[in-house]
Amino acid sequence: AGLSCKFSTTALHATFAAHCGPGALGAGVTAVTDSLRLRVSTPASSMGKKHRTKKDPCPKGCGGRFAAGPMVAHLKSCGRNTPPPSQTYTLSPDEDVWPNSEIRCVLCGGQAPMIAHPVTKKLFASCAKWYDPRHRDRDAARRARNDSKAARSALGGHSMIQARGDQIIEWRARIESLNGSRLDELVAFTSENQDWRTDDNRSVLLEALARRVEITDKEGYYSRLETRLGEVDPADVPKLWGGTNYREVCQSVQTLVRCPRGDPMFGRLPPLTTLLTFGTVESSLLALVDKEVRRIRASMRKAASGAASRHVVRERSRLSTNVRGLLIFDVNRRSAGVQTTSALAQRRRWRDGPNGFGLRLKAEGVGLLAQCLPRQLRVASPRAVKNLDCDFGGVANNQPIYQGPNVKLDGEGLVGDATTREYSRPANVGIARVLQTLSSGDHVVLQVCCFGEEVVEYPTDGGTWRDDFGRAAVHFLATYDAGVYDKHVAPNPREWARNWTRHLLEEDGCGGVIYGRPCSLVVNGETYGRCPYTDPLFCLLANSLDRTVCRVALDLDYRWDRDQPRDDTSVLPAWAGNRDWREALLRAATPHADDALRIAEVEILPRVAAAFADEDGDPCAALREGYAAVALGAETMGPGPYLAGVRQRYVDTVAPTVLEELGRARRFVIETYNVHDLDAGPVSTRYRFEPRTGLDDLLGAPDTSRLPPVPRASSPGRGGVDALTSALAASPSNF
Repeated sequence: AGLSCKFSTTALHATFAAHCGPGALGAGVTAVTDSLRLRVSTPASSMGKKHRTKKDPCPKGCGGRFAAGPMVAHLKSCGRNTPPPSQTYTLSPDEDVWPNSEIRCVLCGGQAPMIAHPVTKKLFASCAKWYDPRHRDRDAARRARNDSKAARSALGGHSMIQARGDQIIEWRARIESLNGSRLDELVAFTSENQDWRTDDNRSVLLEALARRVEITDKEGYYSRLETRLGEVDPADVPKLWGGTNYREVCQSVQTLVRCPRGDPMFGRLPPLTTLLTFGTVESSLLALVDKEVRRIRASMRKAASGAASRHVVRERSRLSTNVRGLLIFDVNRRSAGVQTTSALAQRRRWRDGPNGFGLRLKAEGVGLLAQCLPRQLRVASPRAVKNLDCDFGGVANNQPIYQGPNVKLDGEGLVGDATTREYSRPANVGIARVLQTLSSGDHVVLQVCCFGEEVVEYPTDGGTWRDDFGRAAVHFLATYDAGVYDKHVAPNPREWARNWTRHLLEEDGCGGVIYGRPCSLVVNGETYGRCPYTDPLFCLLANSLDRTVCRVALDLDYRWDRDQPRDDTSVLPAWAGNRDWREALLRAATPHADDALRIAEVEILPRVAAAFADEDGDPCAALREGYAAVALGAETMGPGPYLAGVRQRYVDTVAPTVLEELGRARRFVIETYNVHDLDAGPVSTRYRFEPRTGLDDLLGAPDTSRLPPVPRASSPGRGGVDALTSALAASPSNF
């Protein structure tokens, strides 16, 4: 009728008749109901025709088309968060160099269409990436795919084939001879044979069970029986933190220790040794990857100016890290056999296969064991252990001290409250309180623990500390923790710095850290917070790690009366876990941890470190080469002689360097930045030395005669840095 009107559906007819006349309903009117526009168009010429609802494509790029109502429901469940990149399939852009082929590109898949040649009109297979040699060589790609399938099948991979007809096993059907169903028989079997996974006669037991449940005439009955038994008797997955699941961790360790067959992937080495080797290597890779990221950023940051250039720096650093850094963790998992080519191969290797280890673990449980055991056995890299100091990071750092998981104490709201809220948070509250008293003229230094014995300093004036510390925190993450910076800080560094500074002032104990990195303030020579050099908990953690490395370097076997963990209640509360479980775990697993540390330091890590140091090196290939050397040596010499040879090589090549370092005072590397010119890099690098403790019974008292006398201040932290710097300047040849 030419009017712009809005009506509800219930009052549409009445209101429409009142405004536009009773005879105008069939003339074609547009009405808006709620949030949807409903087109009411019923001219006489279109009466009786079926109306087709308009469907729009999914904006997330899944390829579906939906009407307005179904689109809302679809968007909630659509798994595609971003539209896929547009693919343009073409024929060869240069037929003389890259001739067309009728063989379809294996990598492009079935979505690449056949396109007629513009001259000959003959159909050829198109491709989206002619510049990639893997796409151009169709025959080689097809052979590689077939070889991969064959290798996966050889390792236990399989293709799912649905059983049909007589091959279907009715697990719940009643069997007269059993007086019940097959499933009931499996439940009874697992109850009577709780250790069926680790039983030396497991294959005989399962064959007898298969005959009893009458499935020996079925194709693949043995593997199908194993799968069903795994569902009836599911595996326990150990958790990383929960004290109640420490039992599963101890049971898993005992299962690996008792495994009589060894690891067939590494020449029948003990499976616990190979698992701990993987965990030890992965902890050391964290330090190498961190250095790689910092090296890339340092060389590129000098030329970066403006938001666009900084974005390029982040992108190129991220891509380079993926190529040389983050990819190496996946290579490490696969090379060590922690992650296999298929779920069936994973289960047969770690659980129920003919050469399986009998673990009651799923894939994620194996990964959790590999993460927590090197920490508890004190063979993980110090840089991977001493890297976090937030509430949850501190809980992880306590594992090497306790040599067990943190256990919730009586009266605690959360695990670790006794240490974080009663020990670390009061120090953070001290930082918040002293910041409120700063004024112009106060000399303030922000100290941040980077990794282990690496400290970064940002000196400034007390009158401008808010802006200067915000810039310093952003710079620290961009330089020393690229992953956190790209994810949390890069979108809006100014806003992030403002929020971090505000939390630093709050007296709730949550300040004093930069994404887990502990901070401290030196105000006019007085230290507030947790001093990175003399903090009791930091020193206790470092001494615990040093003690294990020292014992291995001295070629001493683990002895419970000498090496058992002891509580230091002046720093941490007494461990409240099951001490019998811990003693059994340490007695059984520590010899394997010592062997894992030697293998990592002799066979694997030197190759990887050399590859990282070389500009054109391939760390992934070096890592594979290291694991291949372990497998070849164990297969050639046998597991016992090989471990003895690695032990001797460690004593001859690695131990002298380790003992020389442990015989000296602990050295801290301190890098100082100018907060007004952060892109210029550190303006100075100096060292601070602190004596080691806790090694006298192993190493003897360290020789400190060559150390210059260092004057000590009357209060803790006051003047310590300046006094030591003066001592270094007075006698630089001593260092």
